[in-house]
Amino acid sequence: MLGRRRRGGPPQGPRRRPDGPGPAAHDDRGRRVTGGPDLVVAGAGGGLAGALRAAELGLGVVVVEATEHFRRGNNTSMSTAMFPGAGSRWQAAEDVDDSPERFVADIMAKTKGRADARLARTLARVSAPLVEWLADSAGLPLSLVTDFNYPGHSVPRCHSVPGRHGSSVIDHLARRVREHPGIDLLVPAKLVDVATGPAGAVRAAVVQYPDGTREEIPTGAVLLATNGFGADRALVERHLPEIAGALYQGGDQSLGDALRIGGGLGAATGYLDAYQGHGAVAAGAGTLVGWATVVHGGIMVDLGGRRFGDETRGYSEYAAELAARPGATGWIVLDETIVEQCQGFKDFRDTVESGVLVRAGDAEELAKATGLPPDA
Repeated sequence: MLGRRRRGGPPQGPRRRPDGPGPAAHDDRGRRVTGGPDLVVAGAGGGLAGALRAAELGLGVVVVEATEHFRRGNNTSMSTAMFPGAGSRWQAAEDVDDSPERFVADIMAKTKGRADARLARTLARVSAPLVEWLADSAGLPLSLVTDFNYPGHSVPRCHSVPGRHGSSVIDHLARRVREHPGIDLLVPAKLVDVATGPAGAVRAAVVQYPDGTREEIPTGAVLLATNGFGADRALVERHLPEIAGALYQGGDQSLGDALRIGGGLGAATGYLDAYQGHGAVAAGAGTLVGWATVVHGGIMVDLGGRRFGDETRGYSEYAAELAARPGATGWIVLDETIVEQCQGFKDFRDTVESGVLVRAGDAEELAKATGLPPDA
């Protein structure tokens, strides 16, 4: 059943390069097994980039993805495609003074010192090389975002694609994966377990197909790229009680698979109470208004017409605060200048085209159109 989808062609067997650098699979008795891929990647979001990099290094790779609509239904495809890179060549071209150390300082300040400093340093050091790899090797048309900074960034360091939407990133990476001779894409197939030998070494990835049948793919390594647990209500209630009642705007396959499978293998966990919220989802449209509206000068009010905090602290912080307001709903108030400044975001254009944007000539008209108290 391996290779049931690969560039529209007939089924193919998995690749393994016997002389390659990848880890070998072993059976229950510790004997080396050949015939499987060097690496199985679970999740066709960020996992696509991982698969391309592994194949670039000479590994044979199989990517397994649970749903056929992954190009529109995972968190990467639903994102604004922002890739931070501290010290990138695009920053240098714009005379932006940045470094991994400055990025770490921003992270620690934004998280009030609670982030894992060692992990932050590690990620910050590879952030610019990663962005440049995405452009040079993966072929993404990236540029530095200079018209605004997301909360917490002291300098422009986010890079994005035209349209600033993750769907174009996924489309591009999926095409590269399908074209690569060293990668097979298996869709739909869900990773449900990782089988190990007596010494704990990975020997196979266990996948399940929609009809309920299961298959073991011999491999020596598995990359868990299945995102978080936002779509699992029980896990959200257990780990994120402050946001449990909020609208979930994310991929339907974010079910905690990596947490369950990794935990079962003895992997350590941490920061399970951390999340990225979003306080600017358009009610009735299901689109992101986008926090750029606030960064450019918009304000948020609750159903009583009152501001309830400093919006510049961040959209994730504001998600919990909005969820705690009556009705868990508010309004972003902006002007036509801000509307024009946000046209670079596909999400915002989709929001405008959905018809949910209410226009008014003055405060009285706005109150009448929105139902907000005119004297607020």
